[in-house]
Amino acid sequence: MPAGLKSLLVRGVVLIAVAVAVFGFAAPAHAAPQQLTYRYGPITLGPYEVDQNTILGNVPKPNVDGFITGMEADLVDKSGNKVSPAHVMLHHIVFLNLGQPGQLGQHHDWTCNVFTSLNSSLKVPALADRFYASGEERNTLSLPDGYGYQVKGDDNWVLLWMLMNHHAVTDQVYIEYKITYETQRRLSPAYMVWLDVENCLQDPVFDVPGGSGIGSTYSRSVTWTTPVSGRIVAGGGHLHGGGKDAVLSQPDCGDRKLFTSVPLYGLANDPVYQARPVMHEPGPINMSGFLSQQGLPLGKGQKLKLTANYDNRYPHSRVMGIFGTYFVPDPAVTDGCAPLPELQNYASTGPGRREPPRFKVPLARKPVGRVRNLPRGGTVEVGDFQFKPERIRTRVGSTLRWKFDGSALHDVTVASGPRAFSSPNMNGGHVYRKKLKTPGTYRLFCTLHATKMVQEIKVTRR
Repeated sequence: MPAGLKSLLVRGVVLIAVAVAVFGFAAPAHAAPQQLTYRYGPITLGPYEVDQNTILGNVPKPNVDGFITGMEADLVDKSGNKVSPAHVMLHHIVFLNLGQPGQLGQHHDWTCNVFTSLNSSLKVPALADRFYASGEERNTLSLPDGYGYQVKGDDNWVLLWMLMNHHAVTDQVYIEYKITYETQRRLSPAYMVWLDVENCLQDPVFDVPGGSGIGSTYSRSVTWTTPVSGRIVAGGGHLHGGGKDAVLSQPDCGDRKLFTSVPLYGLANDPVYQARPVMHEPGPINMSGFLSQQGLPLGKGQKLKLTANYDNRYPHSRVMGIFGTYFVPDPAVTDGCAPLPELQNYASTGPGRREPPRFKVPLARKPVGRVRNLPRGGTVEVGDFQFKPERIRTRVGSTLRWKFDGSALHDVTVASGPRAFSSPNMNGGHVYRKKLKTPGTYRLFCTLHATKMVQEIKVTRR
């Protein structure tokens, strides 16, 4: 996830607010919602830069009390034209609410008390609640009529992002987000409950090792215990390349399935597959979601479970398993295992592929230098934006150490090879160790500096 919380000077804000007609559903004339469009920027990205940032306060937002019932976000240029992911990729963006001046921290995250920051060591109190997020699949927030996320006019928002510039030159983009906003009706408050198999990390990634048979699946799960009874009225999943589906279930009710969020991958000519250099395996262009006017019941103390399923035939590095649900506290819910209501399923109808395609991440350049023989393992120096050495030969069963010197954050990630693995983001002399048990050629890179930091390791049986 984006970098640890730090105050930044706002580099210019463009704010556009336009009132339009009813959005998404027919509401009484006196309660017609507004569609408000905001922009944050410009955000300047250096050549091939991976930019992970956090903005505290001064995030454009409604300045009157109301309820958000719909939201979407994208990247645009200074003229308001959408930016192709082949040029600048919006990997993910997260909106949080800190609350009002002088009362910061009265909001809270529903699944975390403390976050681990991007450097894998700094702990940050969860003083804000996440209420909207989007990734490559461009998730949209859409709540059933009568529900909304409550906002005060003097609340402070936090904006997190991860952007990837695929140009060899500096570029500028804006984050544009559209909000459907109600100020005339009192709605039932809905809160985002963020289910994540690597929760409470600002970089919540894991690795799918690969190497299993055709049709094999690698799964990771997490459960959340409901602090109060209530209902889930909307939700949708987030997966990376190789993801099969994200399943929401209730363990206390016979582990019954509530909803399965399925991905749609782009066709081979989709812009997400045309971006060069490749900085990560392309993810889905859409994930299905659901709405429910009645809501899925959850009793106090009951568990809600997320299972993220990935293809395990091939390796997939630094993937995620997330499901954003919108929860409405309701003391009237006494039976969390009551019959389930019918759900409204929404998904993209555009062209695409339902099964995760095979995609090998190429390195931006060939590793150089003489081959260093380390038959029993050894140490790789990580610093000055370079792996030293870049080319290694070692034997099965050896353990390599990557020592991360300097203050800049780096990681080591398998781009392609017989098995996937990756380190956390590290610096300051920290060390990552990996025992190499499978022979073959591993091509690695730092995902934060993909064009500069590459490595090749050949693991042999003798």
